[in-house]
Amino acid sequence: MKKFYFPINTKWFFIFFIFKITFTTVYAQDCTNDSQSPFFSLKSNYTISLDNSIDISLSAKDLVSLCIDNCTLLENMKFSFSKDAQDQKMKVVNSPGLKISVQVYATDQAGNQSSASTEITVTKCTPSLVCNDLVKFDIQAGEALSIDVDNFLEGSYCKDHIFDISYKVGNNSRSFTQIDETLPRSFQYTVLDSNSGNSCWGNVVINIQGSCDPALDFEFTCNPIQTNCFKEVDPMIIGFPFSTLYKIERVSDLEYSVQYSEFCPKVSVLFTDKIIQRKCADTYVAEIERSWIAKIPGGVNKVCLQTIQFQRTNASLFSNLQNYDGLELPTLNCKDTWQRMDGYIPDPAFSGSPVLDLCHQFGQAYSDTVLIGFSDVCGTHYKIIRQWTVLNWCSGENFMHTQIFKVYCGTDSIPPVAVCNSNLILNVPPTGEITVFPDLLDAGSYDNCSEISFSFDSAGLVKSEKFDILDSGKKYIKILFVTDLAGNRTYCLSTLEIVAKANGPNSKNILGGRILNYQLQSSASTNRLNFNFKLKSGADKFNLYACGEPINFPNLNYSLCIDTSKNPQEGYLIPELISSPPFLGVTTFDLVQIIRRLFGQIKFNSYESIAADVDCDNKITIFDIFDIRRFILGSITKFKCESVQLYTADILNPIKVSDQNIVNLPRFDFDIVPVIKGDVNGSSFFFRNELNEYRSAENFKFFVDNFSVRQGEEYDVWMSTAEEYNVYGIQLGQLFDENKLDVLNISSPILNLNKDVDYIINKGGDWRCLLLNSNVSLFTIYGKFLKIRVKSKFNGMLNEALSSKHFPIPLFVIGSDIELSTPQLEERNLTATSDPKTNLNSLHVYPNPFDGDLNVEFSNLENLPQNLQIYNLEGKMLYQSNQFQLDKFNRLKLNAGLFPGSGFYLLVLNNGHSIIQKLVVRN
Repeated sequence: MKKFYFPINTKWFFIFFIFKITFTTVYAQDCTNDSQSPFFSLKSNYTISLDNSIDISLSAKDLVSLCIDNCTLLENMKFSFSKDAQDQKMKVVNSPGLKISVQVYATDQAGNQSSASTEITVTKCTPSLVCNDLVKFDIQAGEALSIDVDNFLEGSYCKDHIFDISYKVGNNSRSFTQIDETLPRSFQYTVLDSNSGNSCWGNVVINIQGSCDPALDFEFTCNPIQTNCFKEVDPMIIGFPFSTLYKIERVSDLEYSVQYSEFCPKVSVLFTDKIIQRKCADTYVAEIERSWIAKIPGGVNKVCLQTIQFQRTNASLFSNLQNYDGLELPTLNCKDTWQRMDGYIPDPAFSGSPVLDLCHQFGQAYSDTVLIGFSDVCGTHYKIIRQWTVLNWCSGENFMHTQIFKVYCGTDSIPPVAVCNSNLILNVPPTGEITVFPDLLDAGSYDNCSEISFSFDSAGLVKSEKFDILDSGKKYIKILFVTDLAGNRTYCLSTLEIVAKANGPNSKNILGGRILNYQLQSSASTNRLNFNFKLKSGADKFNLYACGEPINFPNLNYSLCIDTSKNPQEGYLIPELISSPPFLGVTTFDLVQIIRRLFGQIKFNSYESIAADVDCDNKITIFDIFDIRRFILGSITKFKCESVQLYTADILNPIKVSDQNIVNLPRFDFDIVPVIKGDVNGSSFFFRNELNEYRSAENFKFFVDNFSVRQGEEYDVWMSTAEEYNVYGIQLGQLFDENKLDVLNISSPILNLNKDVDYIINKGGDWRCLLLNSNVSLFTIYGKFLKIRVKSKFNGMLNEALSSKHFPIPLFVIGSDIELSTPQLEERNLTATSDPKTNLNSLHVYPNPFDGDLNVEFSNLENLPQNLQIYNLEGKMLYQSNQFQLDKFNRLKLNAGLFPGSGFYLLVLNNGHSIIQKLVVRN
């Protein structure tokens, strides 16, 4: 069953919540002298689905997606269709296909007005209802939250119909119009269309913030899991039957400690497994009935039964077997602790076996061939070739796979001889840092048998340390650990003295000062900035170089020296960047800041404005945003002017240092501000503390549908939303393992995407996409909004190709509040909504979206539908049949010709007791 997360901080509740947090002082303000107009935005391309009934009245407030004012609270704002603030309603004529351009005005308490425009489209509604399977509400203790039918339905519905939302109490149904503490914390709801009589159902979970009721707050969601015999079923791998927001700690193999709420104590959760073996004629090889029990402190324990079904497939048979060959996984060392047989042969309990023990219909065996590569008094190198054989008893098929192990078993018990440099002096330039590797401390360490390795810790993990100008004048006692291949380890000590670059006998200080950030705060570290400098004085140019501080001028973080034979009295400082441009600081967060600046939400100082002006036209425009987008994607590698520029420390009138004549040399008060194009917040220099760029502004949830794929074939992988979102942008990249899927192109039904502008695909699986509207305005995403065309390199399920190598993938959303958020990304098998007691068989519709035939696969034949219908989204029936011809895989094939063109269609199956409605997409 799919999940739908609907927190209260979306739509109006979200807007009010953000407004209340951001402007907590509003309550005490006097708005009489307020002269600032409100900022607001509208839902784009607002669609009204109507039946053949009366026209409806639309409120201007229904069109607003975001509103912020410096003085007036949201509930006191007035929204109207004209400058008359009382003109708050308009009549919408029921005419399918009608498009209306409307102007909406927002008026605050002081009478200040802003306006925005959008387009309303009238469509004919479909006769069906689709409920969200799981709707989650978060409310504060004592709070009541108003709701409407839009909170519960997925997709379009008849907005002029009357709906009743109810839940069952015993055998009776009780209607409700708000979410509060009088409702159960979880219950099944029903939405009834009083006009048509159609209904659907789903589940509601209510979370009361700021309170703790363990018996209600902890919730199981024991959905069945489908896997295969070649994947482990440890909950840490296959998942837990509760929210991914819960924090989990393993206590033992069968017990976990779960923190499910910051207000509540931890819960001890245990499980036990009952294995059910199936016959060859059954759909599944085996099943596990996993019984969970949550021990609620001071309350009644909660239980659930989770079913794990093992599909009858040979796909990914050897996917969990890797080679310990120094390439895939490190070479094994006998000195380490790992399960083995006969002293050096890896035990499959450690190195993996293809088939789980519970899958008795698969026989497995292996044989090892041992090769001795090298052996002497110090130890032996082994190579084990493990040949796996798997027999599918039901089909008679045989499968072979070779696994490689390299093992070193050292007999050497003599530790290496550690020899350290007793005293090392390291020069750190005042404008940079130095990285010290452990072998720098080595002065000839050796071993009697093998190669040796160095580290700064006994575990052999710390392989480098960094020092900067703040460490100058300090001495450190460092331990150098020396380890041989047999695992013998010893150490020695070295004194490390850090000094600033000294002034030589033929040099003198001529220029110095402080390097500052955009806020003119002194920087302690300039490790990303590396320049050569010249001083231009008249027709002459003199070389300058970094040196130690001059006497009686402390607290400088840069100082430049000149040859003593040169004595210029004034000149221009000419910087030349010698390191790679520090572009790591240019991120989507900088792009967000520029959007906020364009919308008047924030102001830039002079240096932030220089950084934002990446096209160097002395203006901040949407063209700067699109250049940064291209840079983040990698379609360009530099901006139109110098990447890094140095400016004088005058925030009102900064001047390039190369244009500023520095008089009365020598001087040690010449402060510098480095500016990186695109790095609006200055994070590339680490001039201030690391920023948390990903704000928990709006809550977004995206899904990637899961379906079967075959090697060599192309598929469309759709990314869909849990609900309708209004956003300014979405960044996405590297979702799949490049060894399993090739990305061919990316498209969207919402925006026109151009390769190398909106998205880029590089070799090696590196691909990125950054969606922005052409005028950097809000656009609405809903349902399947992004199509990724891929070519499969394997046979199996798509979720097996979801990349674990590149996580966390760069998935960010610029929300309607113009903040950067990290959404949840989940995979899901699409399921239908119907009554649980008379449910049709679980079915799988694939591929979806589709180009050729559409497959409807049934898990068993006990309760087949009696009728199948296909509708377009205008409600017109295109096809109907009471006859079903299934193939040997229990699949019903629907010819693409039944769907007259590209677009969305509704598949409706009826078995006389319940109805399944499935939205499908033809490319």
